[in-house]
Amino acid sequence: MTSGPRNNPRYKLIFRTAHETLAEMALLYEPYWKARDDIARTIISLSSVIVALTVSFPTAMSPSTSTCWRYLLIAGWLFLLLSILTALASLWQSQRAREIASALFTPKAENYSDTTPEVTGDAATELYIEIDRAVGPPAIADVCAGKLLRVSFVLFALGMICVGVVGARKVLS
Repeated sequence: MTSGPRNNPRYKLIFRTAHETLAEMALLYEPYWKARDDIARTIISLSSVIVALTVSFPTAMSPSTSTCWRYLLIAGWLFLLLSILTALASLWQSQRAREIASALFTPKAENYSDTTPEVTGDAATELYIEIDRAVGPPAIADVCAGKLLRVSFVLFALGMICVGVVGARKVLS
């Protein structure tokens, strides 16, 4: 029985260290991910309530209301709905980012040398590339989740401004 690449002591050390580092990263970022998810859920809830309340009071869409105010209200609804969609996408990407802790469960080790006790040269490069491939998608998902949440917040603010202006006009008239 030959000693396979996974029995290579240097490979095991590098792989174990990579696992431990990824687990530590997941623990370090967990409070940030949780806070970001809470903000996304809050935006979803508030946007949903605002759309539901404004749709249920049809006086803003009455024939006596000018077209400009109707379009402003519709724009507000669209901003709020887009805010909900981008917040949902942020939550989805955030879940993908959490996969970083399990990114290296199934390594591809067929190209590693099993004749030397050290992983050097091409074998070390291959191991680095494999770790990078495993960590890359969750890291990209984390960046995406943050950007989507910022877009969601801007859309929410625009929706609130539009709906707020229409509401203020109704109250003051």
